[in-house]
Amino acid sequence: MPTCPFCAETIPTNVGICPYCGKTISSSPPPREVKTCPYCAEIIPDDSTRCPYCDKELDNDSEGKHQEPPTRSKQVYSNAPSDSLRCELCGAVAPTKKVLFRQNIGLFVRRLYREVDGRLCRDCIEETFWPFTGKTMLFGWFGVISFIVSPFILLFNVLQYLGALGLRRASGRTGVRSSNPWKAITILIILGLFAYMGIYFSEINSVAAQPPQTSSTRIQTSASSSGSVRIPTRTSPSSSASSSCLRWSQVTRSYIGKDICVTGNVYAAYQSPANGSPAAFFITFSPDAGAFYILSYEWTYPQLRQGDCVVAEGEVTSLGSSPIILIEYHDDLYKCE
Repeated sequence: MPTCPFCAETIPTNVGICPYCGKTISSSPPPREVKTCPYCAEIIPDDSTRCPYCDKELDNDSEGKHQEPPTRSKQVYSNAPSDSLRCELCGAVAPTKKVLFRQNIGLFVRRLYREVDGRLCRDCIEETFWPFTGKTMLFGWFGVISFIVSPFILLFNVLQYLGALGLRRASGRTGVRSSNPWKAITILIILGLFAYMGIYFSEINSVAAQPPQTSSTRIQTSASSSGSVRIPTRTSPSSSASSSCLRWSQVTRSYIGKDICVTGNVYAAYQSPANGSPAAFFITFSPDAGAFYILSYEWTYPQLRQGDCVVAEGEVTSLGSSPIILIEYHDDLYKCE
């Protein structure tokens, strides 16, 4: 196999342009004078003022020159096919990687789909990934099919992009845009999603981790529009008397997952502010954090007063550090017999 007279790489027979250095190869090549880069030990043309491998400035002196290239200790692309250093999108001679990027825009009744598949250089990968991913992230949700496929397209694009991060950029490239507006737009969208998720879950935890503590003994008597009003019945349907139920102070996290009957005197009964989250009605038996309480998202009990004795039956669950019983739509709260 012949070698390039300028960069000493092995090239296919009868090619007019070296796929590695991009120089034209004439039928009668000039004397093959090359030198070794003092920084990365690569074989480079003698007249090079900047190394195409490490991008270092070079002095054009005679040091390191060879009439015949020595045996190289590092052959970066010696086993690569001849077209592996030519970008299929822009045609530049540069290290490339096989990638596939997709873009999906949903229009409710149809989809606008695009893809770029081929060996691309690092600059073209950047120029393709950010617009494709940003547009899919913004407009890829309008339509049933688009709503389903867009998350997979986004994940696949990200994996393809991460796999190409180690690709070297071509030195001396011109005509490549220095900034991509879709890169900033996509990053802002991702940061906004993370910020929204953080605020949402922090609000949920602030309401649900434990009941809000208050020093007031006033019982809320107005019903919320988000919950139906119920008045506790006088008699528990349980066959056992309320005296056989556990006192609220006996219920610890060790009872989580067990169906029990609990009784106690109300300390406070109130509905928490919604703050964008589902409104919850709390029935507490102590102002202490981590103490057992009753919670309902379905019902409110405005008739309850501090000191009322109530009975609840159900499975003990956990919310934050507190064991609770959750009164759902088909459940109820009872007054002691």
